[in-house]
Amino acid sequence: MGSHIQKYMDILKKKDKALYEKQFSKWDACLKKAKVAKVEDLYKKIHAEIRKSPARVVKKNAKPSRKQVSKKDGQQVFQDSKNRKWLRTFKLTKEQRKARVAAKLQAAMMKNL
Repeated sequence: MGSHIQKYMDILKKKDKALYEKQFSKWDACLKKAKVAKVEDLYKKIHAEIRKSPARVVKKNAKPSRKQVSKKDGQQVFQDSKNRKWLRTFKLTKEQRKARVAAKLQAAMMKNL
């Protein structure tokens, strides 16, 4: 139930306060938010809440995390909320492949004239 973590937290708190803050600052915040003193108490509180209502509530995202920017010639460009872009390739249909070959042949014949 997290007693080994609590022991290490107590030892580190006494020895090196800066390292303790670096390593366990989020744990401290979580313990204060839950209004408990020890990790074991936090586990017990969380388990009691789960037993009270075990049904998992699925949250819906308000906006999609990624959106499609462009799609052409077997390539899709996606962009996320942080404006990072990446490329995904996909297979073309038979008709798309034929049209692509015909366009290349047409361009090559026009170039030769």
